[in-house]
Amino acid sequence: SRIRQTAVFDPVGVFGRLYWYGIWPLHQVFFGGMLRSIAREAEKRSDR
Repeated sequence: SRIRQTAVFDPVGVFGRLYWYGIWPLHQVFFGGMLRSIAREAEKRSDR
């Protein structure tokens, strides 16, 4: 099985881009953890 998570942000102007690139590392941590949790739960449910 394969799971893919996509988040889209359309920054406006320089400040939008600064915000996006400034917060990107945090998104990697939070979204990565969320995706791993979803995958773990799906595996648990498929083992039933």
